[in-house]
Amino acid sequence: MFIFLDSSVIYNNFHLDTPNFESIKTLGTIVLCKVVIEEIIAKHHERLSENLNKINSEIQFYNVLSETKIKSFDISVINDESKKYRDFIEIFIIENGMTVAESYSNVSHEEIVKRAIARKKPFDATDRKGYRDFLIWKTFLEVVRTYSTDDFHFITYNKNDLSNSIDEKQLHPDLVEDIRVARLDGKHIRYWSSIQEFVDVIVKPKLAVIEEKDKLKEELLNNQDNFVSPIEELVTKYLLSECLDGYSDLLLWGSKVKVAESYGIEFEEITEISLLSENEFFIETQLLSDCIIHSYIAKSELKSFSKKELRNINIVNLSFDKSTAVLEDLVPLRIEVTVVFQKDIGKIKSFEIKDISYSSYCHYCPYPDDYDEDDGGETND
Repeated sequence: MFIFLDSSVIYNNFHLDTPNFESIKTLGTIVLCKVVIEEIIAKHHERLSENLNKINSEIQFYNVLSETKIKSFDISVINDESKKYRDFIEIFIIENGMTVAESYSNVSHEEIVKRAIARKKPFDATDRKGYRDFLIWKTFLEVVRTYSTDDFHFITYNKNDLSNSIDEKQLHPDLVEDIRVARLDGKHIRYWSSIQEFVDVIVKPKLAVIEEKDKLKEELLNNQDNFVSPIEELVTKYLLSECLDGYSDLLLWGSKVKVAESYGIEFEEITEISLLSENEFFIETQLLSDCIIHSYIAKSELKSFSKKELRNINIVNLSFDKSTAVLEDLVPLRIEVTVVFQKDIGKIKSFEIKDISYSSYCHYCPYPDDYDEDDGGETND
């Protein structure tokens, strides 16, 4: 979900830290284009100047009345605050899923002039006001075209220039026509003339769904008998019985990679829950296991390995046959599992290993810093 904010939405909350903004951040990517950024930075500077002038004016009145004089604020403080605010916006953009602000629209001067002369929105009846609003709108349409498979929400308080004159909750017909001409899917575009309405209609229901999912996740992870233990048993059985050669992320030495021993299974997290029917849930989850892995390798290949490469690997059977050796390694695994769980009878209906990869943490593995460069790894004849 992309949430495109017009400048007018930010003018009353320059740091986007109200409860409404905090709730929006949890659901989608907040998009700020460069025109919006320059407008809000300019407006922020203007508000600072206005308020600093008021403060200095009051200080002058105070100094007339008081024997103890107070020094007025230097105008340079505004420039310092403006720089801090620009830095804040740049960090905000990154923290909310974007890497840089959306660039200026590539709309031509000819198109802008024709639009203004035709007095089509967002230009007004004088054709003098609406230039920046039009650039913002065109940038929004380009964002929609770029990320065409997602949902897009355009939020503004500029009802005079962007809303339908009959119903301010609806987009003006001129702008609706722009969507049609650009051949964009209007079903994925929503227009909002109130951030509160967007929160009430879109955000709150989705947060409620997420809260329900979180409760269900907690309930499942506490259900040892019907959910946790059965999955752990199925995963253990799979690990101890199947060859792992097909998992490309497990770049282990040799081939015929198999788990010789598992030091237990533990749940890392439930990543997703989808409702299949009233009582059936499609669940994606991740588990962790530290495993002893055996693999088979040609003896001729061992000669090319350095001591450093072999220092954490045991050669458990160098004489397996004339040309092959058996290697042993302690490997932390992350196992991604999908299951269909029937809640009313507390039963796992289907189970599948989605992927097996390295985990970033191992309870038993030695750490590289514990070894010198040339420690261990000697091969046995």
